Amino acid sequence: MIAYIDESIKKEAVSIGVYISRGFDKPIRDRIVEKYNSIWRIYNIGVYRGEAKFSKFAAGLKRKNITLTPIQFKSILDDIVEFMKDLGQLIAVVVRDTRIAYMLMPDIYEFLIRLKIPRSTIEKYLLISLAVDYRKISSIIFDTGFQISIKSLKRILKALGISIEVKTASSIQYPGLEIADFIAGIAPFIQTYNIDLYWYMNCKIFRISRG
Repeated sequence: MIAYIDESIKKEAVSIGVYISRGFDKPIRDRIVEKYNSIWRIYNIGVYRGEAKFSKFAAGLKRKNITLTPIQFKSILDDIVEFMKDLGQLIAVVVRDTRIAYMLMPDIYEFLIRLKIPRSTIEKYLLISLAVDYRKISSIIFDTGFQISIKSLKRILKALGISIEVKTASSIQYPGLEIADFIAGIAPFIQTYNIDLYWYMNCKIFRISRG
């Protein structure tokens, strides 16, 4: 299986979205676009076309000064998850500061620091590790906009004995990256507590903060 990964960075949160593909990317991606379009039509925003980018969907709402409630965002996500069923898996990790990764896996963090790997790459790797079981995937594809050093990430994987392919690509090439963008974008709107878990069917969202 392939893990597609993207991120959403805002002032109040960093959200890492992971979509584990079982080869049904296009129908899931099309369902997201259909859902965006149905909401845009409710608010007379227009017809939604193009990629399933959450930022584009949200920008349309903002132009009309429309703010959806947490319940409405959850309804959108529930609909996609129910459509997806076991055709894939969605996971997101939402944090206020990536430096919290040290608290999650301090031993691995210190080991990698001694290898002189950049802290920012270590932090992103540890957060991704909450979402990805490396034993079950053959490759990771990051969106080209994801802020991580692929060279340093490969050093981490080699040091930890993890053998998988890692590369970056555009969502134009891979619909799976659009799905990863969707879960990364919507995840911060799902929970409001310091440590919380949304878990519905094949979707999990972890929200972690220092309190």
